[in-house]
Amino acid sequence: MKKIINELKKNSLLGYLLQFCAIVILIILVMGAYLYQFYYNTIYSDFLNANESDLSAVSNRHENDMAIVDNVVSQISLSDHSVEFKLREVPTKSIALKEQLHRYVSVSQFFSQIFFYYHEDTYLYNHATSIDIRRFLSEGIVLAETSSEELYGLLSNNESDMQVLKEQDIDGYLSKSSKNTTFDTAAVVYFRRVAPKNTSTLVFIVGETYYDELLNCEADERKQNFILYDKQVIVTRGDLISDSESLTEKLIYMEDTQYQITIDGKKFLVTMREGESGLTYCTLQSMKIFQNKILTGQWGILFLLLICSIPASLVIVTLSRKLSGRIRAINVLLSEDEDAYYNLENIETGIRTLVESNKEISVESLPLRRTRFISNFIRNEYTDRAAVIAAGQKAGIAVDRKYYIVVLMGDRENSNEGKAHKMMLTDMGQRENEDGFGIHLINKNQSLFVIFGDDIPALETLLQSFFQIGTEYCEDFVMSVSVFHQDYMEASEAYLEADTAFDNRLLVDNSRILRFADVALKERVDLLPDACLQSLKNAIRFGDETEAEKAILEICTYLKSNGQSLLTFRILYNDIINMMIREWNGSSINFENIYNVFALSQCLTITDFNDILCEVCSKLMNSKTANDAEKSDMVNKAVDYMKANYQEAELNMSSLAEYLNVSSVTLAVEFKNAMGISPSEYLAINRIENAKRLLRNTQLKIREVSAMVGYEDDHVFTRRFKKYTGRTPGQYRIENQKSL
Repeated sequence: MKKIINELKKNSLLGYLLQFCAIVILIILVMGAYLYQFYYNTIYSDFLNANESDLSAVSNRHENDMAIVDNVVSQISLSDHSVEFKLREVPTKSIALKEQLHRYVSVSQFFSQIFFYYHEDTYLYNHATSIDIRRFLSEGIVLAETSSEELYGLLSNNESDMQVLKEQDIDGYLSKSSKNTTFDTAAVVYFRRVAPKNTSTLVFIVGETYYDELLNCEADERKQNFILYDKQVIVTRGDLISDSESLTEKLIYMEDTQYQITIDGKKFLVTMREGESGLTYCTLQSMKIFQNKILTGQWGILFLLLICSIPASLVIVTLSRKLSGRIRAINVLLSEDEDAYYNLENIETGIRTLVESNKEISVESLPLRRTRFISNFIRNEYTDRAAVIAAGQKAGIAVDRKYYIVVLMGDRENSNEGKAHKMMLTDMGQRENEDGFGIHLINKNQSLFVIFGDDIPALETLLQSFFQIGTEYCEDFVMSVSVFHQDYMEASEAYLEADTAFDNRLLVDNSRILRFADVALKERVDLLPDACLQSLKNAIRFGDETEAEKAILEICTYLKSNGQSLLTFRILYNDIINMMIREWNGSSINFENIYNVFALSQCLTITDFNDILCEVCSKLMNSKTANDAEKSDMVNKAVDYMKANYQEAELNMSSLAEYLNVSSVTLAVEFKNAMGISPSEYLAINRIENAKRLLRNTQLKIREVSAMVGYEDDHVFTRRFKKYTGRTPGQYRIENQKSL
């Protein structure tokens, strides 16, 4: 067993099996997470709906009873001439009023007592009797938390809004309802004015028995119901929280809402509903109910996952045994070694050998015949048109068409070129009137297509489709085409046309198809002006990256503006390389590596050439800075002295040698060996570079600039400046101002 495990580890088969197991486990875990989330959402939704349903039943019943109160008030208001009277003046009306009140009390199960009080009278009435207001306040109804003065104020108030006294203990001989065998010891009192005069008040006393039944919380000890008016609790049932003020401070008064709150570190679900009567109904339920249901359901989910895992494990084990057995059998066949159990490397080697052998002995494939036909066609190996057509038929290409065109494509990155090549062949194969094939030119990193067709517009459409595929899937896609040909014996010429257009990619925008018909050929080679090379040398010598970039930009602009061909570009490129080799032959830079960086096969645009040349110049300047530290003290002192005193017209090689206490010959030899140029040339370049800075950044006159950089004669300065820059000081200033 240990040997088998070692073999599995060695050849990654165990790793594959473990990965497969990990994927299966991941699938089971994802399924479990989904089931848990689904179960969680379902239970929570049921939890919310149950609370909403319970509160809806409470609010609907209470609102129906409050509607009865509204009806009583409305009916009393319609008969105000019969109910608003003074007992001493019209005693007979009291009989009708008491009968009317009796009807309301006997019909409604909501309130146990109803009282009517006319504000201008000294008596008030219920269904059984009339009573003096003073006796009513002192003996008739006695509230534990409301004084007789407060009660009288509520009775005689003319405000139209309903007023409510929260549930409190009640006593007095009038609080004993005749329709109940047991008497309520606590009640909620509602005060309603009789519109429209608001000079009468109806008092409704709702006993605790009614609210015990309505807000019954005995079935669930983790629930508490509340009825609020004007954001104050008027009645509650349940004992989840004892301080109702802690609840009212956290409530968010919205219509029909549910949310969670925390009171004293405990989480509760609040369900609220606003009634039409102005009362707010609220249920507070502990989140432990929901959490307990979730915990109970988790065991079911785990059990389900366990049930799913058992058959999955059996399947994995069975498949692993079958797979390992087949791999062992294949290894034995390939290596004839019965001890070789699960060597995947042997299997891969054996399959490669079989594939290579099959390629050698199999019949020539269709793509190979097409590749050979295109290659022979381009090399003009067929004698006439009939031979081309016959060879095309054998290769499965319908070449008997009126026109053909040669296409060359290239991609520097070459990452998706194979994919684009297949898509182009598929696109061409779906067309009825065009046919052809494409091959890879490995030595040139190109793809060659020959396309045959009867209609030039249709061929142009196919070319545009090819170009769109190439630009979409390739990083730096270039596509060139020949002109349309009819003579099949001109295939080589057509290829040369496409190749010439492809070579022109460096100086032409390759964001479109490069056509041979658009190529302007130059018959002569224009070499770079000496001033361009001199500016580049000076910038590198003084380590001025800004000037080096300007010199490189000038070179690129010259190449582009003169319409140089790729051949001309290579000649000019060699000039620059030779200049660098001559000037910095003793540097630590490996010029063979620079030449590789400069390889023109990697340059498809002027921008590429500009970037690579900047990179090379930067390396040379960095190398020069490192080499400066290794120069002799005399050379360093000479350089520092010339940089500090270049403004002095009297500064020359004799004065410099005298300052350094050496002979002029010794100074010239050592300076030339260390710097690659003579001291006088270095001084001249230093003065010219500082003059360029003054011309760019000041408005000084030419003669003033000349004097400030050590030239007493401004004509001599102008000649020297033009020698090193190719421009006069005035021309340089104008060009610099334009660039700014």
